[in-house]
Amino acid sequence: MKIIKKMDDLGGRICIPKEMRSSLHWMGGDEIEITPTADGGINLRKHEKNTLSVLQALRAEWQDDTEIDNYFIDLIEAIKEKSE
Repeated sequence: MKIIKKMDDLGGRICIPKEMRSSLHWMGGDEIEITPTADGGINLRKHEKNTLSVLQALRAEWQDDTEIDNYFIDLIEAIKEKSE
């Protein structure tokens, strides 16, 4: 499937057609990874959160509380060790 869309003037936005979003199971609010390619294009991919990325995001919210921050550090390290 190939569809050509024009970028708007309000910041370079494009709309991903409904048919494509439906076939990819993308919904409003999903996070999309945008990666440049060597040939000047981009790849789009739905961002899949894993346990570590969720814990790291939560840790960032609690860094002001040393006790909780240390808990997240220990938990993240334990998960990394188990996955090696």
